[in-house]
Amino acid sequence: MVHDKGSDIVYTGVSLVYTEWVAPETSKWEKDSYECTRDAQEAIPTYLGRLFGRTQVHAERCMVARGYTRR
Repeated sequence: MVHDKGSDIVYTGVSLVYTEWVAPETSKWEKDSYECTRDAQEAIPTYLGRLFGRTQVHAERCMVARGYTRR
């Protein structure tokens, strides 16, 4: 389930907040954040993601790989 609250997108325990990232010039935040969150959900088993925050880490690494940097 996706909840959109302004620039804060929360998808099953992963939170990628637009204001925490510096985007590259040719970026599409909605598409990139959704795809990274989806990929993280598929890559990390649910119980591991909840216990150790691995899903969030995986999603953040995906964003970095797409050229985003943390503020």
